[in-house]
Amino acid sequence: MYLTPKRIAEPVARILTLDDVKAHLAVDFDDDDDLISAYILAVEQHLDGYGGILGRCLINQEWEQYFSFWTGARMILCFPDVSAASVTYFDQDNVSRTLPADQYILLNSARGAYLQFLDSFAVPSLYCRDDTITVRFTAGYGAQPENVPAEVRQAAKMIVAAWYKVRAEVSHAALSELPDSIAIRALLSKRRRLGL
Repeated sequence: MYLTPKRIAEPVARILTLDDVKAHLAVDFDDDDDLISAYILAVEQHLDGYGGILGRCLINQEWEQYFSFWTGARMILCFPDVSAASVTYFDQDNVSRTLPADQYILLNSARGAYLQFLDSFAVPSLYCRDDTITVRFTAGYGAQPENVPAEVRQAAKMIVAAWYKVRAEVSHAALSELPDSIAIRALLSKRRRLGL
């Protein structure tokens, strides 16, 4: 069974600031600040994390991924751009243990991040449960908005601008105003993770 990864700690910053988006929108008043802030949060949720369309984390955040058995010489993680990881497991007596960090290394490849077990890895016996192994890791481009690639931030501003301009259901004729425009797809295409 494959359990859904769980976010443990959210990013400490948004990918866009209110000031950045207001400058992009050429909005020089404060009446719509709450609305624009809601769009900023919504676009981040649209792009970021396990349910986001990019299939990756943007600003650093902590996640847990669960395994029911040792998966061979490596454990593939659900995101790329992983900067730190630790492993805990439940031994045969259902006691939580931490796998020593000298038993594996964290690697990032073109297809994503994974833990590579070293030759010295002595496979511990496990208790039978779906979440018997937990990998806790930090994923993202970095800790600050400026670490997120410029094309992702630009596309996010364009999506917010489209939502701000078109606030209701639209007819077929106005579909080009929606956030799935050719320009936005072009900006996001090389950052979208297509899977392992």
